[in-house]
Amino acid sequence: MFTTILQTVGGYFDRRWMLAAFLPSVVLFGACLFLYGATHDFRRAIDIWNKFSPILQGALIVAGVIWTAFVAVLFSLTKGGMLRLFEGYTEQTPLLSAFHQWRRRYYQRLFRYLAHEQTRLEAEIAHLRLGPLKDRPDAKDKEKVYKEELGRILEEKILRFPPDESQVMPTRLGNILRAAEAYPRVHYNMNAVVLWSRLASVLPDPAAAGLEDARMFLDFMLVLCVSSFLFAATSAVYLAAAHAASILTWFVLISLGVSWLCYHGMLNAAIVYGEAVKTAFDLHRWALLEAVHLAAPANNAEERVLWDDYGGFVYGGFPLKAAYEAKKPE
Repeated sequence: MFTTILQTVGGYFDRRWMLAAFLPSVVLFGACLFLYGATHDFRRAIDIWNKFSPILQGALIVAGVIWTAFVAVLFSLTKGGMLRLFEGYTEQTPLLSAFHQWRRRYYQRLFRYLAHEQTRLEAEIAHLRLGPLKDRPDAKDKEKVYKEELGRILEEKILRFPPDESQVMPTRLGNILRAAEAYPRVHYNMNAVVLWSRLASVLPDPAAAGLEDARMFLDFMLVLCVSSFLFAATSAVYLAAAHAASILTWFVLISLGVSWLCYHGMLNAAIVYGEAVKTAFDLHRWALLEAVHLAAPANNAEERVLWDDYGGFVYGGFPLKAAYEAKKPE
């Protein structure tokens, strides 16, 4: 019984929880202590601490650890909501719906600009290759420049935007994750939202570990970004109420800088996580077919029909048309 409890607790407080929730909580707690010491004289604070009895010091240390763990649990429980907020699922939020629509229109314009630039550059390259300018001495140099620019445009579109304008989200993070979500639908007609949990359960250990690491770093950047911003906001109010020296406003500026850096780190982590998700669908979707005893298709056209059939069976409860594959003898 006790061993089971320990295993359960150990599973909850795992490596992902320690990095993505507990470590930001420790950083936040330490920053709060440092801010208090800076506004009340470090030497005086240390003298007061030394006057406490060892029992009281130990009790305060335990209380600090418990409070840090409690904040970490709050981070762990709310990071899903944080992620959805940063993704831009705010169209039904009264105070954010107008902002949602404004930012979504902005990214849709950017999507159209990238599509226009892709078309223009492809036309320029084709004109250099086949048009009257193909024999000019500088034709190859111009083509190289156009190809490099086209490569940057395609990288931006593929990694940071979904394939269709109607799927564009109002935030950068939302568009990056939506691009990963749309990938299996475009290539294999797989509904990523419906089939991801099933695919994840059949991933081999190396692939699952890679996904776990990518998601862990994404969560860490997300929580640290939010906690740094909250610390900046609360420390600004605290410094104003305490009439602290103006030089201490660097606490606020540093916290905002850390939050900004973590936000961009979160975007890069989301790209890595999205690519890991795409790779999982590319390489391991056959393992899902084997697990549910469905025969592998002969080509991409048959595969698209099969995944549409299975997705409707899972999500909508429609009859499965695909034939089962007999289990191979051991």
